[in-house]
Amino acid sequence: MDIMSKYIRFDCTDAVTNDIESEFANLLRKADNVRHAFKENPLPLFTQLDNKEDLSAMQALGETIQEGAKRVVVLGTGGSSLGAQVLVQ
Repeated sequence: MDIMSKYIRFDCTDAVTNDIESEFANLLRKADNVRHAFKENPLPLFTQLDNKEDLSAMQALGETIQEGAKRVVVLGTGGSSLGAQVLVQ
């Protein structure tokens, strides 16, 4: 036992418990606020996966490609929407 541990004891068992609980409760409130705001006014980016309007057209295109194409070339253009923009233009 060294001289420090002989005279000084460190006990941090409850040092941050209340702080952590308080901060966690605060974060939960903030998350609930965000969840409520999203339900009231959802962003299209996060709801697009629920959109089924183009599904039948995409399935028809897939069947056409499957029946008549020997090869499919995918051009990587980078970015999240640039591929669609290239195809449209």
